[in-house]
Amino acid sequence: MKGLVIKSTGSWYQVLASDTNIVYEARIRGKFKLVKTRLTNPLAVGDFVEFQLEQDDVAWITKIEPRSNYL
Repeated sequence: MKGLVIKSTGSWYQVLASDTNIVYEARIRGKFKLVKTRLTNPLAVGDFVEFQLEQDDVAWITKIEPRSNYL
């Protein structure tokens, strides 16, 4: 599924699903933290992501789309 990150709280994110407009609680896998980058958190509000649903409607973010804007 694809969605938009609408809230970030610690290691939890709220992702708005593009096709159903349902908000899911999501986490990122550790592999994104291993990528060498200057950023402490590879994910920000406004990022588009792909995610998979697991048990109890908890989602795991599997892919982060490239950003088009930065502040």
